[in-house]
Amino acid sequence: MFQAIILGKSGRLQQLGRIFHQDHNKAAALLCLDHIFATPPHIQEATIQHTISLLAMFITYTRLLHDIANLVEPCNDLLVQKLFAFQVSREDMFSVFPGASLYREVDNQQEPPFHEKDGKRSVSRRDLSRILKNYLAERLRSRIMEENDICRRAKVFSPCLNALLGTCTRTECPRDHVDPAILNPDWYNLRVRIHLQQILVFQNLHFVNLGTERGKQRRYAVQHLYSAELKLMTRMADTGLTGYMKHSIPISMPMDAART
Repeated sequence: MFQAIILGKSGRLQQLGRIFHQDHNKAAALLCLDHIFATPPHIQEATIQHTISLLAMFITYTRLLHDIANLVEPCNDLLVQKLFAFQVSREDMFSVFPGASLYREVDNQQEPPFHEKDGKRSVSRRDLSRILKNYLAERLRSRIMEENDICRRAKVFSPCLNALLGTCTRTECPRDHVDPAILNPDWYNLRVRIHLQQILVFQNLHFVNLGTERGKQRRYAVQHLYSAELKLMTRMADTGLTGYMKHSIPISMPMDAART
């Protein structure tokens, strides 16, 4: 794993992240996926199948961040201690090791709540728990908001309805031009699936204070899903595809189920 991280082998990290997640090794899975999503997922020009796979992996990543950030006593969790490089030093005190992200986070506090000795920083349980939870919540917020902005601009989320009827005249259309020959109920279900996946991603921010942004994002997601899909249903009906409502739409999408 560490060799894959050092060499930046994204494909190998995806494999390892999936294996660790299946084995319930949350710390190792999170470490792999956090390096993968250090840069936003590349879905601007992705196919719908590739988008489903990326979003499934991103859902797993954000759920792991969410779960650790919401632990009642994260300092007591041995996997969390290993992941963020700290350990018990004495009763209700923890030593944070140099070089770790948590070490820097402790150092960045306005009033550094630590005592330093032999290169280690001792922090109380209360302070370390607060710092860790705030750090993870902000990391989760920034990663999801960045990914959400990319999805808004990704073509795969917005097929060109005029192109389906052969009437689009834009030379550089920002929407996805789909071949009408591939329009069928399965393709439509995949379209709905990526919208539902993105809603699941955003739900992992339920405990983070987003102010008015939460309402804006929720309205956008719902309006975009229903307005776009209703228009698309009309276009599909115009092309003679009328049986899609009888087909089921998959909603539960674990990472390992998205292999293509």
